[in-house]
Amino acid sequence: MVTMIRQFFKGPLFILVLIFLNCLVQASDRELVQVTPAQVGMSEDALNDITAYLQGEVNAGNVAAAVGMVARHGKIAYFESVGACATDSLFRLASMTKAVTSVAVMQLVEEGSVQLTDPVSKYLPGFAKLKVISSDGSNLSDSKSEPTIHHLLTHTSGIGYGWWGGPQDKAYIAAGVHDMVVPNKDTIEEHTDKLSKLPLAFEPGEQWMYGQSLDVLGRSFLHLLLGGSSRRAHWLGHDPDISL
Repeated sequence: MVTMIRQFFKGPLFILVLIFLNCLVQASDRELVQVTPAQVGMSEDALNDITAYLQGEVNAGNVAAAVGMVARHGKIAYFESVGACATDSLFRLASMTKAVTSVAVMQLVEEGSVQLTDPVSKYLPGFAKLKVISSDGSNLSDSKSEPTIHHLLTHTSGIGYGWWGGPQDKAYIAAGVHDMVVPNKDTIEEHTDKLSKLPLAFEPGEQWMYGQSLDVLGRSFLHLLLGGSSRRAHWLGHDPDISL
């Protein structure tokens, strides 16, 4: 599974995903209309190559389905689906929520409610006394410093995913917090409480590791930093009566 994930992030399919997401971001503040490729100066044959590539990935068993979109000058020139989905199928946001969480926290930083240097334990006391696992997995030692909001935002906290092949993985697998593809039934509180009891892969700030730092930041933001429901609604644009 790890090999497949790494290949995905290095491959052309990941680039297409980024292009698709960029189209969605650009379209978020207006309604796009679909036109022919020629109307926006694009090649229909070249765009059809995208469909052929995506279909090839489905046929090879690399992905179950895919949706591709290309927009130019505020108009959709290409919008196709392959495999077991349609262009209006719903997809799990997964790591796209990291960007949303990060922007929300940076708004709090901008207004002065939160400092980037704040230790995570200021909001989640369970992260005050963490252990760091040695590179060979043979030893646990007290962390020399606490992870901060900055470390969470930049994936330098030492909190991983549990499938990068390091000594931290065994503890994550045992705790059941290592699989981001198959969600468990833990609440965000339960999940982050488990993470607070697991060893860091390195001292905060010393290395970079893509992981669940933003999960921890998300709990801090939603359940602690924002306080009451009316304040949550102000930041997230929700009705105060809606449970978050």
